[in-house]
Amino acid sequence: MVHPGMIRKMAVIVLFLALAYPDAFSAKRYRGFFRTYEDARQAARQQHQIIMIEFTRKGCFPSKQLNQEVFRNRKFLALTDSMICVRVDGETDPGRQLLEKYGIQGYPTILFTDPEGNELERITSVVPLDFFLTTVHRIFQGKAIAQLEKQFPDKTDYPDLYTLSLYYARNIFDQEKLKIYFEAFKKEDPTYQKDSTKVLSRYILQKELRSGVYSAANKIEAFVYDVPEGNSYKLAFLLTNYYLKIGQKREAWDFFSGYYMLRENKGPIEAYYQDLKKKLGKED
Repeated sequence: MVHPGMIRKMAVIVLFLALAYPDAFSAKRYRGFFRTYEDARQAARQQHQIIMIEFTRKGCFPSKQLNQEVFRNRKFLALTDSMICVRVDGETDPGRQLLEKYGIQGYPTILFTDPEGNELERITSVVPLDFFLTTVHRIFQGKAIAQLEKQFPDKTDYPDLYTLSLYYARNIFDQEKLKIYFEAFKKEDPTYQKDSTKVLSRYILQKELRSGVYSAANKIEAFVYDVPEGNSYKLAFLLTNYYLKIGQKREAWDFFSGYYMLRENKGPIEAYYQDLKKKLGKED
């Protein structure tokens, strides 16, 4: 027999949880997420809020990681009053229709749309909490990728071009769009005075080369010769190894030996340079 005092304690606990976590006791929401896409779409239209759709499937480990590191965090939960969130299983209905509608290629994919379902932006991999929160706040400010693209080129500034270039390099590799936005971005800082220009340039060149875009080789050579110091040696290593991999030993030596001569701080590259000399028979 349950003691009356125990019943009162349980009632107090349930009341506290209901007040602290109302979604847990909601028929339509749980932990900030609507239970069905139809409920989410209806709420978005009524409240004029953006929709965040997490596309996932049962047993998806990256989705579990994202849920643990991002969606259960208090900082994320604090944002769920300002947008409509829903989790969709892509292997069930209506998940399959939504998967086809938005061209979802893998899990997890996080899609942001306006209340009418028009895509604003997407995240296609597990990302750190801070990156996720920064993305959401930017979208709240009316600077989602789709909105920035509509404003290009008349109303896009250096930070906007940085965002567009990084998006099509890191999140969705689209060589044609990347070329448009990255070229415009570099025109804002053609002599690489800003650290963000150097960092983004290195990242994009690495991405292009690893994706098999051969034209990236010439762009990498130009970049490391223009910016020989700092971490440019990592990019120089990457390109030299690429030349060696495809059998272009002469190009590998000409490029890296030229870079070696330009660089004042040779400490980080000395061992690699000496090893390359020995490997290619360039010993004095």
